[in-house]
Amino acid sequence: MRLLEVGAVGGKLRTNGEHRAKLCYNILWDAVRRIASRSTLALSAGSIAASNTDEGRSPMDRRLADLLVAIVSYVTTHDGYVTKTKLLKLVYLLDVEFYRTHGKTFTGFRWKYFHLGPWTKEFNPLLDILVAQGALIENSSTRADYDTKLLRASETIDLRKPFDTYRDEAILKALLDTWGPSGTGEILDYVYFRTEPMEHGVRSEDLDFSKVLPQTPEAYKRSASADTSGELSRARRELAQKMSAPRPESIFDFTAPTYDDEFHAAMEKLDSNQV
Repeated sequence: MRLLEVGAVGGKLRTNGEHRAKLCYNILWDAVRRIASRSTLALSAGSIAASNTDEGRSPMDRRLADLLVAIVSYVTTHDGYVTKTKLLKLVYLLDVEFYRTHGKTFTGFRWKYFHLGPWTKEFNPLLDILVAQGALIENSSTRADYDTKLLRASETIDLRKPFDTYRDEAILKALLDTWGPSGTGEILDYVYFRTEPMEHGVRSEDLDFSKVLPQTPEAYKRSASADTSGELSRARRELAQKMSAPRPESIFDFTAPTYDDEFHAAMEKLDSNQV
């Protein structure tokens, strides 16, 4: 049986096994698509690794994963909700406040002025991996005003875990206590109009965090006295003795006023409206 025959029109190759070839092609293509699907997470991790290497960080910095899960865990257990957009803006606000204290961002992300505010290409691959691993869980909202998927953490991660010091943890906690219960729209307004990188930003360009003002001065605290504890104790005892001592009687005697004729004449004049 001939498998191939050459047609006379246009020199095209025709085969009596076209159906068999097409079937083999479909099988092969399905196999390729399955392999590509299984490789999606690996490709996403590779993009994070490449971007992190550019920033001088180790691939898939565990602190960043812990940070995202800790934020979601804290907000959702303190009467708040988290969407993908809200989480992104909270991470941006952390970088702003961290820069205000340390002169550098915490994440090292390359933030850009996007049409919906600050954005970074490094966020989505990291979030996708956390969802695929089950560290973060996406749920569709049943409320009409939440027209998006809500995030929750599969386990609680303490805010302390991503940081080296309690001071840095306090930066995130203060931020989440302020903005965690807020809606996404309110946060968008704040980051768009009230944060220095966005205020001075140029659309589609990288954000300049050097515009962030240094940390505001701490509240005034009275310095400790130079006196020793013994001197302070003695001064307190002396003051207490003076306060508890009986007060002497007044040395002044009240003298009743004397009203002469001139005084009475002046009063009569006032009463008669002759002033």
